[in-house]
Amino acid sequence: MKWSFGVVLIVSFIGACKHEPLLSPYSGPEIITGGTQPCSTDTVYFQNKILPLIISGCAKSGCHDAITRQDGIELTSYSKIMNDGEVRPGDPNNSKLFEVLIETDPADIMPQPPSAPFTQAEKDLVYKWILQGAKNNACNDCDTTTFTYSGAILPIMNTHCKGCHNPNF
Repeated sequence: MKWSFGVVLIVSFIGACKHEPLLSPYSGPEIITGGTQPCSTDTVYFQNKILPLIISGCAKSGCHDAITRQDGIELTSYSKIMNDGEVRPGDPNNSKLFEVLIETDPADIMPQPPSAPFTQAEKDLVYKWILQGAKNNACNDCDTTTFTYSGAILPIMNTHCKGCHNPNF
């Protein structure tokens, strides 16, 4: 009896904890988690570079997220970006997603303020990705020689998780 009460108590504490999602709730089943192939410096990988760029610059609340869908455009996943962004693989200059990034009319430049426009390097990434066929690809860019649990993950967990998930409580 005491054991089952303890389990209920632990589940209640965990359920009461509030967290912000680490990934966009729209990434869904289409996301390719860290490809198995090593990254090539000649290739732009959608999951590693393009999706995070579009999610942070375009698919934000009030813009092209799943709820707002400004102008009927949702840019939250590969299929949505390909369809709603009117991406033409191999042809960046006729892809709406790229055209709005290089637009010169301030009223049409994307992303709109208060978001900062994409840098030239970011525009170049989108251009090169589309030119390379706009593939839903990923590579393994985790450098385990410099990226470690104790150096990178543990400090984040101690800062953001330990308050709710502390075994001493």
